[in-house]
Amino acid sequence: TSSTYGLAQGGFPSTGVEPEKEYKANVGVELGLWKGFSMQVDAFYNRRKQIKGESSGIYSTVVGRGMPFLFNGEVKNYGGEISMGWQQQLNHFGYSIQGNVSYAKNEIININEGYHPYGYMYYTGHSIGQFYGLIAEGLYQKEDFDAQGNLLPGAPVSTYEAKLQPGDVKYKDLNGDGKITDEDQTFLGYPNQPEITYGFGFSAGYKGFDLSMFFQGNARVSFFIDPRNTSPFVNYDAGDRIGVQQCLDVIANDHWSENNRDIYAFWPRLSPTLVDNNMVTSTWWMHDGSFLRLKTVELGYTFSQKAL
Repeated sequence: TSSTYGLAQGGFPSTGVEPEKEYKANVGVELGLWKGFSMQVDAFYNRRKQIKGESSGIYSTVVGRGMPFLFNGEVKNYGGEISMGWQQQLNHFGYSIQGNVSYAKNEIININEGYHPYGYMYYTGHSIGQFYGLIAEGLYQKEDFDAQGNLLPGAPVSTYEAKLQPGDVKYKDLNGDGKITDEDQTFLGYPNQPEITYGFGFSAGYKGFDLSMFFQGNARVSFFIDPRNTSPFVNYDAGDRIGVQQCLDVIANDHWSENNRDIYAFWPRLSPTLVDNNMVTSTWWMHDGSFLRLKTVELGYTFSQKAL
């Protein structure tokens, strides 16, 4: 056999190629009062322009050639931070209190999106890292089916699973067409990075003793459980490892069953195979990533020179 090489038309060239530009504005104020109070306020606004991005959402690929990159993506970031503190010394007793909170948000201005049939499907106006999927409305119950196991008239039909059963996830039909499809997906929750972070603490000392504590937390952040890698009793093949996924305690103790018909049970009905309807990214698997934790605590004593 032999091979013959020739010339072929490549993709369309990118035009108007320019470096990405970023415009920044920052303002800050520091304040000190009463020989013990301090406050610092900072605010920022960034706008990135001419970001490189795909153009497939704008140009048709029916011509059979690669589409050029566009350099007109745009994202804005804005937020601020406030820090406050108070310290005082009263004879042998001294203490200080401090805290800070910051807020940072980004928003997509232009991402070269193609046409979407519904406004809730557009990325523009949302944040980078925000999840996209269906809105869950609980779990189906026996009352949602007739004697033959079919959904009652008026209930939206899932296109992800041929035969739904009690204990499967029920989704919201956003466009009202009587079917659950990709066109019912929208943006969910908050981004996967916290928009708010904060911390506060105190320290105090009396003679040789001292105590300090600091708390840390965040808010406005979401995370998702991956049901495909968590579903119990399902066969898996990880290359060097083949077996059956184990059942976590939280699933064993709180899944939908005949004995636990909780519409908001932690896990849908159990199955030895993946139930495609229940594997779709949705608010069912979305959780609030906010937390507050005690980060550090210290207790100490300082010996005097005479004691040493």
